[in-house]
Amino acid sequence: MREIVKKTAVAALAGVMAAGMLTGCGEEEKVDGSQTVATVNGEEIPMGILSLAVRQSQAQAEAMYASFMGGMDYEIWDAEAEEGKTYGEQAVEETLEQIELMYILREKAPDYEVTVTEEDETAISDAAASFIEANSEETLEDLAVTEEQVKTYLELQTYQARMHDPIVADVDTNVPDEEAQQSSFTYVSL
Repeated sequence: MREIVKKTAVAALAGVMAAGMLTGCGEEEKVDGSQTVATVNGEEIPMGILSLAVRQSQAQAEAMYASFMGGMDYEIWDAEAEEGKTYGEQAVEETLEQIELMYILREKAPDYEVTVTEEDETAISDAAASFIEANSEETLEDLAVTEEQVKTYLELQTYQARMHDPIVADVDTNVPDEEAQQSSFTYVSL
């Protein structure tokens, strides 16, 4: 289990560190990482966790676009995704929904006998401390994240990874042919 936590932490931190390099471009307003962006069953989600998750998603998406298209010669995040909404705004909304789900999964974990062990907590603490040490003060300010928020985010990712198998174990995989034949496609032109 410690290996899963390590792999999750390394993947998350690598993405965030790459995203940290992307911060500071242009004149951006400083983000208050302690500000509450949502509440899930009475538990407040701080902006720092959302910022961290969005930057991680941004770095992963830009790496994917760069690998498919050979580079990022344009600013995709400011492009309009749908009427009145940019890809950046859409990414923030989707990431917030994912984080809200992560909080719910953590809350429901005891129902599935899923826990984070002391060994996991140690690995999470070590990874969070390494992340803080590896980033400059300016990058941490741009991300608006604290070490405690990094720990929380890694813990949420750990619960999310561990909850998958117990949840799908009870799923009925027999799908009638008429339901299986339904499909839809969305085309995006860049």
